[in-house]
Amino acid sequence: MKPKLEDITGFLGVGTLEILGIFFILDGLTGFLTFIEAYSKTSSWAILVTVPILVFAYVFGLLTSLGTEMFINRAFSNNLLDELFGMVVSLNKDFLTSKFLEVERQSTLLSGCAFAFLLLAIGSLLEVPMMGRFSIVGYIGFLGGLFTAILCPILGRQLQRQLHIRLSSINKGIDPNMA
Repeated sequence: MKPKLEDITGFLGVGTLEILGIFFILDGLTGFLTFIEAYSKTSSWAILVTVPILVFAYVFGLLTSLGTEMFINRAFSNNLLDELFGMVVSLNKDFLTSKFLEVERQSTLLSGCAFAFLLLAIGSLLEVPMMGRFSIVGYIGFLGGLFTAILCPILGRQLQRQLHIRLSSINKGIDPNMA
């Protein structure tokens, strides 16, 4: 099955946020921005960097999304997706399979977003000393990134719970003895 555009752009977006977070961290620790500014003025910069950065962002977003999801599921013992998969298989309906795959993809992306926003939070905090009188923006970025990093896996789990409730009610309607 060919991936849909939204499958690719989701991981690309996560990877791009992660690269931005890493950039903020590097800049906050070393002043990396001056190095990038010098090289980005060359005419070959856009050609040599754009496509590799996009490919790297996609792969990085995919790997960290899957890795973060695995870590979260092990740390908080989440077997809900396995149970949902079993329910979808037993009901054998294409639209339910499609909905399960959508929830699984969104949960994975939200896990990756948790890591990305954690990087952005750390990077924002490290940028504070360079912001002078605008340091409040760095603190707001830190708190916002931290809050969003915590919220993302919670929302992913909520999507799974909502699907579980729906599948349970469908399952009860088909065969009351299975519930």
